[in-house]
Amino acid sequence: MKGIGYVKVIISEGTNGRRYYVTNRRNWKAKRILKTYLERWGIEVIHRDLKQDGLGRIFLRKLCKTELYLRLMVSGRALLEIASIRSINRYPGIPDNVGKRKRWISFEMLESLFMGFKKYGDSFIQAVKKSLTDPYRSTRDVMGKLRELNPE
Repeated sequence: MKGIGYVKVIISEGTNGRRYYVTNRRNWKAKRILKTYLERWGIEVIHRDLKQDGLGRIFLRKLCKTELYLRLMVSGRALLEIASIRSINRYPGIPDNVGKRKRWISFEMLESLFMGFKKYGDSFIQAVKKSLTDPYRSTRDVMGKLRELNPE
């Protein structure tokens, strides 16, 4: 291929017709190429999920910060998934739709988080709530309110 170099082309015929697979891994057998291609769907789903969680907007310059962000995000997703599965027995009235169930669980977790903020008083809770509707000033306002409530 022009600009790429030599490639290997696999032609597969099946019930959906003829498909062409092109790879630069010329030493791979056809079976390995097709197996690797079939595994791509799981990877694409992960990429889509990470982008939905804001990965496309992060600008972290250090690898360790990016790794931390990814670990926290994946851990949060796993917790949300576990909570969603456990909620089937706990809340039988929630729709079977996975998205609605996750939103419900997210709301419940957020509510629990707010209950934990109670010790800081209503002014802090109001600052956090405001930060959700006005995210551009959120960090400054919330952290400022927290410093007011907990002078060092």
